[in-house]
Amino acid sequence: MLARVTAALAPAYTVQRELGAGGMATVYLAHDARHERDVAIKVLHPDLGAALGADRFLAEIKTTAKLQHPHILPLLDSGSADGLLWYAMPYVEGETLRGRLQRETQLPIAEAVRLAREVADALQAAHARGVVHRDIKPENILLQGGPGTPHALVADFGIALAVQSAGGARMTQTGLSLGTPQYMSPEQATGEKVIDARSDLYALGAVTYEMLAGEPPFTGPSTQAIVARLLSAAPPSLTATRSTIPPHVEAAVLTALAKLPADRQASVSEFAAQLTGAMPVALTHAGEAHRQTGTAVEGSLRDPRRITRTLNRTRAMLGVTTLIALAATGVVTWLVTRPTTVSPVSSFLLSVPDSASLLDAPVSRRVAISRDGRRVYFVGGTTANFGLFRRDLADTLVQRVPGTDRGYGPVLCPDGKWIYFGRAPQEVWRVSPEGGQATRVLDSATVGDCNDAGEVLVLRRGRLLLWRDGQAPREIAGADSARGEGSLGTGSFLPGGTHAVFSLRRIGQMNTSSTLATVPLAGGATTPLTVTGLRPTWSNGQLLFVRDGDLVAAPFDAQRNLLLGEGVSVVRNVATRNQGVDFDVSDDGTLVYASGTFGTRYRLARVDRGGREELLDREPALYSWPRVSPDGKRIAVEVQSSNSTFDVWLFALASRSLERLTSGFSGVRPLGWSADGRRIAYLTMEQPGTPQAKRIITWVPWDLSSPPQRIPVRTPDGSQVEDATLRSSTDLLVFRSRGYGAPGDLWVAGPPPAGDTVRQARPFVVTDADEETPRLSPDGRWVAYASNETGQFEVYARAADGTGGRVSLSAGYGAEPVWTPDGRGLYFRGEGRMHFVALTSGTTLEVMRHDTLFVDPYRRESLAIPYDVFPDGQSLLMQKPGGTSSRYPIVVLNWMGLLRQGGAKR
Repeated sequence: MLARVTAALAPAYTVQRELGAGGMATVYLAHDARHERDVAIKVLHPDLGAALGADRFLAEIKTTAKLQHPHILPLLDSGSADGLLWYAMPYVEGETLRGRLQRETQLPIAEAVRLAREVADALQAAHARGVVHRDIKPENILLQGGPGTPHALVADFGIALAVQSAGGARMTQTGLSLGTPQYMSPEQATGEKVIDARSDLYALGAVTYEMLAGEPPFTGPSTQAIVARLLSAAPPSLTATRSTIPPHVEAAVLTALAKLPADRQASVSEFAAQLTGAMPVALTHAGEAHRQTGTAVEGSLRDPRRITRTLNRTRAMLGVTTLIALAATGVVTWLVTRPTTVSPVSSFLLSVPDSASLLDAPVSRRVAISRDGRRVYFVGGTTANFGLFRRDLADTLVQRVPGTDRGYGPVLCPDGKWIYFGRAPQEVWRVSPEGGQATRVLDSATVGDCNDAGEVLVLRRGRLLLWRDGQAPREIAGADSARGEGSLGTGSFLPGGTHAVFSLRRIGQMNTSSTLATVPLAGGATTPLTVTGLRPTWSNGQLLFVRDGDLVAAPFDAQRNLLLGEGVSVVRNVATRNQGVDFDVSDDGTLVYASGTFGTRYRLARVDRGGREELLDREPALYSWPRVSPDGKRIAVEVQSSNSTFDVWLFALASRSLERLTSGFSGVRPLGWSADGRRIAYLTMEQPGTPQAKRIITWVPWDLSSPPQRIPVRTPDGSQVEDATLRSSTDLLVFRSRGYGAPGDLWVAGPPPAGDTVRQARPFVVTDADEETPRLSPDGRWVAYASNETGQFEVYARAADGTGGRVSLSAGYGAEPVWTPDGRGLYFRGEGRMHFVALTSGTTLEVMRHDTLFVDPYRRESLAIPYDVFPDGQSLLMQKPGGTSSRYPIVVLNWMGLLRQGGAKR
């Protein structure tokens, strides 16, 4: 793309480099040859340009070119070349407000108010000419004038009106929308046709809120979560976060964030006056609500169960007749229909305290709902202190269920007598729904369902069992390896009391595409169904299951045991975990589920030896174990998708784009690149889902120009490869084995013997201590590793051929060693800091210099190294924490109505 832009804009502009990219355009630094000045040229993404049309876009952009104001970044030039639409602005030395917030989080109150007033002045000038920005956010506010008292410059007026006017229906059809969820007004988020200046006022209120509080008023792990909160919740109180904020400032900001445009200030200039106290502001709307009742109001706004009994009250609060899902992003928001005899569909986040937010850990399902649809149970808390919580939908009170500490996977019995749940290590417990003394009932099992007869379906060692109180569990279904069956998933009872439905993974089948099947409770042959999915459940004539992250409803005749259709996706992005997935349904048509995936999201960052950081990607993702190519152009990294598959992806540094390399739970962990940069080694699973499953090292060309090449390894004790290092498919392989949580040993393996394809491993470092993270030096002569033989982990090196003793490199605590590309230095991690040692080269290895580097807040991981070194040897590829998965259960009232609407929209 850079080459294309450079050629298209020559000779008038000499493009030098990319400055940044967003959802709609990429910005380049260029030199204006005619006027001998540097400019910033914004090039619209080709698909957006095609949707707009060059003539219409360039005609409309003339209006924005007339905007002149001290706090508006002017438009210098615009044009179309090689199918690309572009416009030029002055290049401003300095930083954006986003950069300032990333560095400082919160601004001094006086400075936040001053910057907000300057942005308001710029917007007022634009609004007077009929121009609505539509995308006010910290990234579009430039700070000019140095670190003392920088002034605000509002950018991107060159795109607002032009896209709005030129795009029209064509832009909607492409699935593109103008705006950023954290700063988007409710009317913009719900697709209202008429967006006026009050939408910019809302966005400026959100930006001001973030300058004062350190985060936007509404956050979440996904667009779905953010917009759902935006439409259904009140912003948290500013003074609760920062007590020094004056009351009039909080009142002004919260009034600007009113759901209804009519409840906001009349103009941005009025907002600016209220910020400074020059104009009084009544503590109405959100501000007054927070001061009087705190989070109780937030809870009532989030939970429309009582509100939806009266549609007029719902519409009055939200100010719209119909709220729809954003088709481009799959946003799940409120779906409130016009008055009919059919109950309305609505979807909302369940308000819970932060201390009780959904547990972010790989346990089986975390949500359940009572049969009458009135109460939700969920697994909440932290990994150190979690358990079951309950909350009535008609109330805001959240209570911990006594006796369920460290409990997960709740299953509610239809008679309301018991809640069954799991506890490590795979124990089944039960307790009264009100809590109390919990009782352990089974070991080595996972509970799936219970019925009116007091029977419980459990899964034990891959076999489906039926258990009743006081009786021994009885097997009703198991996997037959002779028929290619691998393992079973938890099951559910079907109506009529004669059959159960479950998922059956076949040998070699991906974890997310198990075949559904039914089985008689009395025992007998299983009947495969014609669909694949996870955790099937029958409700209201439909078989519900999760397929590829979607909750699917398929019509099912339980009497005839007959599936009547392939199914329709009801909601998107349902979290999938271990032996179940996060959803449950009640008899009255209420659905509760958790969205997203478990785990912390990370940003890929380049960090120099002084600790200066540059973010490389566009947004956080579930990255693991990134490895830089020898030419520094690509990063091989494991990415976990929303349906909990794990694959190796390639991240291109130039375009900041990801491309999948493996498909469907095959790429377990990238190990590194070959010395020539043509191949990537990663761990893959052979025969997944079976007792014979084992990890195999696989080489694959990064461009997939030839088939993958497996490198099987055999150890004398049959232990598995856990982490490995090698330079090519033919040279020495050094790896760790033994398994997670147990002391590890290091092994080496050369090429396989003649006539054999399996490498035979021999011991390299085998002690009673734990050895881990071996790393082969670039020349193949040395292996660096970490060992806790002294009582703490320290970094050592030893000759790869096994001769000679070990050399201590860390002189104290150290872990995760990584060589520099020239082999003359080595990085490792100490207690809270990164370290570097300069080494001699040759037949001996000695530490010449030891440097203690930057404070290290980046991701750490046991048994594998979650960072890498760039080819220059002076900068590191680190993973910066960037957010976790969904924290709140999502409730859908009358989910059957989604079927009448044709299901969830993409």
